[in-house]
Amino acid sequence: MKLKTKSSAYALFLSCSSFTAQGALVAEFTFEEGTGTTAGDSSGNSLDGAIFGGATWVAGYQGTALNLGGVDGTLRLADATFATNPTITSVSAWVLGGDNNPARTTFFWGAQNVDGTGRQMQVHLPWENGTTYWRAPSGQIAYNADASVVSGSWNHWAFTKDSTDGDIKIYLNGAEVASGTGAGTTSVAAAWIGSQAGNDRFYDGAIDELRIFDHELSLGEVQTLAGVVPEPSSALLALLGLGFGLRRRR
Repeated sequence: MKLKTKSSAYALFLSCSSFTAQGALVAEFTFEEGTGTTAGDSSGNSLDGAIFGGATWVAGYQGTALNLGGVDGTLRLADATFATNPTITSVSAWVLGGDNNPARTTFFWGAQNVDGTGRQMQVHLPWENGTTYWRAPSGQIAYNADASVVSGSWNHWAFTKDSTDGDIKIYLNGAEVASGTGAGTTSVAAAWIGSQAGNDRFYDGAIDELRIFDHELSLGEVQTLAGVVPEPSSALLALLGLGFGLRRRR
């Protein structure tokens, strides 16, 4: 698996952006520890994650990242991570897929019970047929990404659901690539990144800048997380043109 590092431009972009989602940030993992078996939550909510198996620390998209390895490595999120809002959830991360993709693995698993049984939310990134799936829980959408996206390069993924109106969406590198309806209310008592219930279908790949939100991310928020500068609106272009014209007449 080829690892790449990112310059400080990404961090500068996030710090300078008007990122409205920060007020609804539930948990954030930047994986800057570089050692140990704990992934610290930097959101201020004290929802640290526990690292199990053969997961290792590697060079990341920004700083360091956690390589799950595809054998027995997994990150168990704090049980309270999804307890406060069963209706709306968004999960985003930078992901570097390993050489074994596509394979019969689970990237994200949210379970109804503490022992990991009772699927509520699930992401395959991708499944063995090369298709990325996002289930939450009754709604399911799929996206077929190029092989270069699911293995060998860093890409930003975001998975959102709002069971109030049933919306469920997948974003790749700041662009909406799949959407559907039927997302139901979830009851998640335990969740894992990199496996299904922490003991099956281990994901081969590295993760960085993992964030969990208690609302459905907007396109603009996803673009900010992905480091994408949105195209200016026609109204903004008109205002800029007006300002330039006023300066010319002075």
